[in-house]
Amino acid sequence: MPNRTRILVLSGPLLVSLLTANCATFPGDREGAFSGPDRSSSSAEEVSVLFLLRHVKQARGLDAIPKLIPENRIVRDFDNLLVDAVTELGNLSSYTSFTEFPSDVSQPDRVAQKEELIQTHDYVVKVQLLEEYSFVRQFFGQVFSTVSITLLPVPYTTRYSIEVEVMEADRQVASYQRSSSKTMWVQAFLLFIQPFHNDTIVEERIYIDLLHDVFRELEASGVLDGR
Repeated sequence: MPNRTRILVLSGPLLVSLLTANCATFPGDREGAFSGPDRSSSSAEEVSVLFLLRHVKQARGLDAIPKLIPENRIVRDFDNLLVDAVTELGNLSSYTSFTEFPSDVSQPDRVAQKEELIQTHDYVVKVQLLEEYSFVRQFFGQVFSTVSITLLPVPYTTRYSIEVEVMEADRQVASYQRSSSKTMWVQAFLLFIQPFHNDTIVEERIYIDLLHDVFRELEASGVLDGR
């Protein structure tokens, strides 16, 4: 068999698997969901709120600590997700948000802006959104996927958690935690079953679900009543 033919025969399955490989992402169950009754009506006075946001990411086994995510790498359209979730809160006279970035350490004007916003709002709602995954598992998953030329399905799991602290005049008045996950499967021929990547929309839905659930409990508990 000529060398050129042998190469084509050997590379054919690899080429087909690479061309037809795709991913399908599925959300996991939410942990810590609010199960109490919603507040039917509220006579609370209106308050102003600053949402202080931190997007952090950690590859366990590689990163020693969760690290702030740069502005160009946070979840797509997060401002819109926050606006949608804030509708759960019924007595806001005004609100704004400030997102912390790693570059703030060398930008004193942004630090000063954050401190000014904290001082000029009735409440500060600190929201930390953590995205984490196992570096070791993802590394060996990629090795296995490459060796099997994506013929066997390989799962990649990412965990999402949200930690919320409500502050009033430097005093914590409430805190909440939620978590969820997504699993992305990569395999040859998934292109025909899942022709479009759905990873981004699954991630957005996880964030929307977590934010709405926390703010729903925040509203029901009356923490922002301003009394």
